[in-house]
Amino acid sequence: MNAKRDYYKNHVDRRVRIRKLIYFIIFLITFCIILYDSFINALPFHYILFFLLGRMMILVSAKTQKVRQRETDNKFTLERNFTGIVIIVAVIISRIFIFPGILTELNVVFISDAVLLIGTGWFLGRIKLISAKIEEKAFSGFGPVDTLG
Repeated sequence: MNAKRDYYKNHVDRRVRIRKLIYFIIFLITFCIILYDSFINALPFHYILFFLLGRMMILVSAKTQKVRQRETDNKFTLERNFTGIVIIVAVIISRIFIFPGILTELNVVFISDAVLLIGTGWFLGRIKLISAKIEEKAFSGFGPVDTLG
C-alpha cells in the first residue's frame, strides 16, 4: 500500500490528489449521515438502490474523464472537456432540484437520505474513476509479463 501512496505522491498532480481527498471526505460525511439516519429513522434496506443509482450515474461521466501526463514534470493530471463539465453541472442541478421532486412523486419517505445515497454513490464512483484512469494511463505502456523465460 505504501508503494501506491508513494507513486501517487511522486507522479500525480497535487490538485488531482486534493480533489480525490475532497471527494473522499464528502463521501465519508454523507456516509456517516446516512448511517446515523438508518439507525435513528430505521431507513429501509431497499434504499441501497439509490446508492447503486449514483454509482451507475458515474458511468456516463467515465467517458468524458481523461488523464494526461504533463510534459514539464511527467505528473498525471485530469483533463476536462466541455461535456464533462456539463455532466457535473447537470448532476449538481439534479441533486438540488430534480431528485427531490421525483422522489416525492414516488412517495419516498426519507427523501434527504435517498438524495444523499445517490450523491454518496456518485462520489465513491468519482474516487474510483480517478484512480482507475490514472492507473490505466500509468501502466498502459506495459505489456504482458513473460515468466517462462
